[in-house]
Amino acid sequence: LNAIIGFSEVLVDTVKAAPLLSENDKLSVTSSGYEKMGAMNYLEFNLRKKPFKNREVRWAIAHAVNLETISQTLFRNYAKPLNGPIPPGCAFFEAGAVPYPTDLEKAELLLDEAGFPLKKDGIRFETHLTWAPSEAHHQTAIHIQSQLKKIGINVILDPPQSYIDWVIQIAKWRHHMTLSRVLAWEDPIINLHQLYSSKMIRHQVGTNTAGFHNEQADVLLEAAETETNGEIRSGLYQQFQGLVSEELPLFFMNSPPFLTIANPDLLNIPLTGRQVIGPMDRISWNDH
Repeated sequence: LNAIIGFSEVLVDTVKAAPLLSENDKLSVTSSGYEKMGAMNYLEFNLRKKPFKNREVRWAIAHAVNLETISQTLFRNYAKPLNGPIPPGCAFFEAGAVPYPTDLEKAELLLDEAGFPLKKDGIRFETHLTWAPSEAHHQTAIHIQSQLKKIGINVILDPPQSYIDWVIQIAKWRHHMTLSRVLAWEDPIINLHQLYSSKMIRHQVGTNTAGFHNEQADVLLEAAETETNGEIRSGLYQQFQGLVSEELPLFFMNSPPFLTIANPDLLNIPLTGRQVIGPMDRISWNDH
């Protein structure tokens, strides 16, 4: 390797190869330094679809998905489970337990209470799942399909033919569920507000395509947009996170890994939270 490969796409195969690459003394491999990008993978529910109008159904699905298994098997523990929509690298992040630990029995009870009992064929209802094209999302979709089958939900996977195909489907609100990723950066106002604000329910990817409308969430987001006191603003986001974690229009699952693979003689690779898309003016070669 002559120099550096950084900000690599979140590909399962790349993560699987990371331990092998790390054993090569001619390579330097790290996932550190990307924290301020706030990358998060999430499952979006289209709240216009009958099952997902019911909050208990969304809770049940969250309890069925095994975030630890996804982290361990798909991402070799590089991806960390999330406890809500605020990323760990953000100043407003609050550490805490995952709000929906894996519990299939509880998931089934929630579905019963929501009015979706098991039928004679063992199925409660059928739905569809698509994803923003990537191998990581594809493998996550397979996991979700397998887990939801255990609680009586038949998930039909809808592989996108292309990125444009996926964009059109989501922008026209045709999806049932979709896997996507957001870069929140260092402040929720940059890319997170648009996913929740009722003013941003638009036919456009990166906006509130879930169709979530909650007056209290809107009030909290609008207050946080103009609040200049950091402590007060932090409190607003704590309330917001508690609210949307309970309403669950989006199920934030994990922070995906980005890897930087470099020649070990390359010094001062930036670890400022944005890695190789940050300032690179101090990089130099080791003159040994």
